[in-house]
Amino acid sequence: MSLAARLAKLEAKHQQVLRCICCRYSLSDGFLESEIPHPESSNSVLQTKCWYCGTRFGVPLEGLNDPQREAVSLIYNSHPSRQFIDERVHAAHIWLRFSDSEVKKYEDSKVAPADGDARQKNYTRYGIMRRPLTLTEEKAKREQEERKQRAFEFHQCQTKRFKRLANGPESFPLDETLKQIQFADPSSRYYYDQIDEVILNHGFDKDSEVTRRAGSALDTCNYHLNNLKQREACELVLWDAALPQTLEEISFFEQENQRVINEALHAKQCEEEEKRIESERMKAEEQERIRINQEKQADAERIEREKEEQRRLCPVY
Repeated sequence: MSLAARLAKLEAKHQQVLRCICCRYSLSDGFLESEIPHPESSNSVLQTKCWYCGTRFGVPLEGLNDPQREAVSLIYNSHPSRQFIDERVHAAHIWLRFSDSEVKKYEDSKVAPADGDARQKNYTRYGIMRRPLTLTEEKAKREQEERKQRAFEFHQCQTKRFKRLANGPESFPLDETLKQIQFADPSSRYYYDQIDEVILNHGFDKDSEVTRRAGSALDTCNYHLNNLKQREACELVLWDAALPQTLEEISFFEQENQRVINEALHAKQCEEEEKRIESERMKAEEQERIRINQEKQADAERIEREKEEQRRLCPVY
């Protein structure tokens, strides 16, 4: 090995030693790219550095739309303390959690595999059972989990330190807006009271099967709608207006809610019609039973009169 190659290897090793625990975890696990073959190709990789140790790395951008790339760039190119003093950086962190399509999640949930599907637990997506891990693989997995935990603790500690140094406000106006939106979260009693009110206002029986199905469907739609409302609030901070995709998805779930209610009303009408038909059938059967009994009674009375008349005309001595 040449001297230049040995120096390059030593320098690379030295850089790895100087990396913080977050970089050692992220770069070793493939979450980020430590070396950028084509620095000019900014469309697929965002070049940045670690604010803890200065390590240069690239953030993959493939599969992200333009707003997502802008939010990622704002986060990675801003000092960690900016999220505590700049509402746009704070909003970008929150917005990324809700940036994926809620409509796609909703549609995918309708075709999600069952618990016993072959893709679950000990099976691969092709139905082939996974082999047990070797001792070496178990050890590597355990070390990776430990490294992940140390990286998380380090990140939390540094975040608290930057928050203290930033000395920013306790909260932003966005936080209050999100709190009001989250007040209607599916985990709250107020949320279920709202759904019950919608159901009862349309005249549904609270304990019927139609009501349970409608409540479950409204619960799912409103969960996604709640996420979209939070996304919209973040976009008002980031871009002064909600993105067209967000407005389209909000409209989709509002229409979906109305569709669920309309289907429930139709099912309720069908159920009531079936009950009416059944009630009329039972009433007709009861009337027929009464008529038959009356006819039997009349026949019995007629026979008794005939016998009485016969005894009167032909007395027995």
